[in-house]
Amino acid sequence: MKVDFKRIYFGVKFVVIAAFAVFVVFLFWQKGAVGAGINYNVAPTTTTKFVYGLYPEGRVEIVENAWKIKYEPVYLNVYAPRKFKKAQVTLKYKNLMESDVFVGVKVKGNAPVPYYLKKLDKTLSFDLAGAAFEKNKLQFIIAAPGIEESKGTLIIESIKIQLL
Repeated sequence: MKVDFKRIYFGVKFVVIAAFAVFVVFLFWQKGAVGAGINYNVAPTTTTKFVYGLYPEGRVEIVENAWKIKYEPVYLNVYAPRKFKKAQVTLKYKNLMESDVFVGVKVKGNAPVPYYLKKLDKTLSFDLAGAAFEKNKLQFIIAAPGIEESKGTLIIESIKIQLL
């Protein structure tokens, strides 16, 4: 019985190239977030490598499975594998303050106010056309002017971010 090494070689070569092509397409699909958007659910009790925050330390503390904002502003960095058109931010919170609270996204350029701010609501929608997209990250801010002086409390139980 004679073994045809040429056929075996071409068969193995075909399988290896096909497997490599499938692997590359899979990686592109994961990195590119092809298709629908991305959803991130963040709470003090959960960790994810795609969302970093609320920070800096000292301005935020974790109390009873929620973030208690002690000083403002606080930031949240969100990984975005590609550019998106829109971000929808949903907050589950308790605002025990007299003054308004704002949520915003960092904008690109040298704007006098480097964030596009909106008054706190349960769900906020941001157009990301002018957003700063640095090292595949978007930066969000939560600003509560006067929280230090008023001794008010802002408690955030969870944050859901949808990149669309």
